Amino acid sequence: MMASKLPIDKLSFSALRSYMTSPAAFWRNYVLKQWDNFEKVSYLEGKALHRALETYYLGEGNELRNGLELFTEGAKDLEPNAYGKKGSPEKSLENITLAWDNVLKAIDAGLIPNRKRLKIINVENPLMHKAPGHEVPLKATPDLVYAKGKKLYGRDWKKVSTLSGVDEETGKVIVDPKYYMQAYFVGAVCEKEYEDALAEFTFTEIRPTKKADTVGVQNVTIKMGADWRQQPEFMAVKHLINEMIEDIKYPRRYIPNVVDMMSGKDEWGLLLREYNHEGKAGGEED
Repeated sequence: MMASKLPIDKLSFSALRSYMTSPAAFWRNYVLKQWDNFEKVSYLEGKALHRALETYYLGEGNELRNGLELFTEGAKDLEPNAYGKKGSPEKSLENITLAWDNVLKAIDAGLIPNRKRLKIINVENPLMHKAPGHEVPLKATPDLVYAKGKKLYGRDWKKVSTLSGVDEETGKVIVDPKYYMQAYFVGAVCEKEYEDALAEFTFTEIRPTKKADTVGVQNVTIKMGADWRQQPEFMAVKHLINEMIEDIKYPRRYIPNVVDMMSGKDEWGLLLREYNHEGKAGGEED
C-alpha cells in the first residue's frame, strides 16, 4: 500500500485520543470534518465548570452564573434521554454548583491558585507550533498558564466523578497515562510560545460533593522542567504520536469501535444509521 499525503495539518491531544479509541471516529471527525455532535451531559457539566474558572482567572466576575448559563444553553441540544434514569437538568445544575463550591474551598485551602497572587500568562487561548521530532504542528489549549518568579506553571481542570487513586506502597497519586499525553501537547506548544519549559503541569480534579468537611479537589502534578522530553513517559508519548502519523499515511476503511465504554453506543448508532441508509438506497445484494 502506497503512502499518501498526510490527511491532517495539525494534531491535538483530543485527536490523538480519538484515534486511539476509534480510528473510524477520528477519520470521520478530524479528516472528513463530519462531526457527530453527540453532546453528553457530563461533558456539558465539565464545560460549564471550565467557563466558571475561565471567568474567575480573567477577573470578569459572576463565575458560577456564567457556567450555569453555558450549561442551560448547551442542554437545549441534548437528546431527550441524555440524562438517563437518575439525572435531570436540575441535577446537573446542582452538580455544577457543588463543584464550584469545592473550587472556592480549594482556593481558600491553597489547592487552586488565587488569581490575585499570580502573573497570568494564558487563560484558554489555543496555541499551535511545530514541535521537534514531529511532521505536523501540535495544537493545545492550556486552561491556565501562569508565572511564579522566573518559572512557568500550567493547569488543567478536570471535573470528575471519582478522584485518581493513590498507590498503597508509595502514597503518591497514580498518574493516568492520558495526563502524560495531554501534558506533552501543552508542554510542547508552551515551550515554543514562551521560549521556556513549564516547570510543572498540574491536573486539578474537581468532584462535586455535599460533604461539608471534604474539599473534593485533588491535584495530580507532573514535574517537567528543561529536560522534560527525556522523561520515559514523554518519550513514549512522542513515539505514540509518530506511530499514529505513520499509520494515517495509509488510508483505509476503519472498523467503528462499538464496544468502547465511552463512545461505543454512539459508534453503534452511526453504524446502524449507515446500514439502514444503504439498505434503503439499494437493498441487499443477492
